[in-house]
Amino acid sequence: IIMISTMLIGFISAGLGGINIYYAQYILGDIEKVAVIGMLSFAPIIVGSFFTPIIMAKMSKRNAMILGNLIVILGTVILALFPENYDLIKVGLIVRGLGLAPTAVASYAMLGDVADYGEWKTGIRSDGLIFSAGTFGEKVGSGLGGLLIGIVMSIGGYVAGAAVQTPGTIFAIKALFAYIPILLGVISIVLMFFYDLDKKLPEIVKNLQERSQGLSKQ
Repeated sequence: IIMISTMLIGFISAGLGGINIYYAQYILGDIEKVAVIGMLSFAPIIVGSFFTPIIMAKMSKRNAMILGNLIVILGTVILALFPENYDLIKVGLIVRGLGLAPTAVASYAMLGDVADYGEWKTGIRSDGLIFSAGTFGEKVGSGLGGLLIGIVMSIGGYVAGAAVQTPGTIFAIKALFAYIPILLGVISIVLMFFYDLDKKLPEIVKNLQERSQGLSKQ
């Protein structure tokens, strides 16, 4: 439940990327900047993923998730504090993307640990079911992110095609771009404080190996 909730939150944040075009047009005043915003939202994740194994070798997956989310929040705070400074927006996006790398890698690795836990707890190994939960989080989270954009923009009073938007709409765009992702990052960190499988896993794996050896002898 903790892992599917965390992954759901992560993909809701990803789904909020649909606000980028509105941010470029109405906050930065240049819709063509959406291409750079989009690139810097994903390219740093790819770069960061190469360094993630080094991070995970030095700390538990849970702590890697917490560290990643802290970096994500730091990058997003930069976006929130300097909403119209294009150069600092790019810096914030790079920092946020680098933070997303360990969270993305660790979350799927942690699903494997959940499979071990499930086998230890119930005697039944359900890799397919558990990893499908990750896919569920991805599909539903992305959809909820898009839905959230529509709801918040509607509340803000967005008028399609208008050259100038109301202050409420401007706030809604900023909220979807930075404020709400910060909140989601905080929730993810809180959830991780309830995840204690990393501490239990060595004993669980040892127990599973002993079971396997016992069955092979029989």
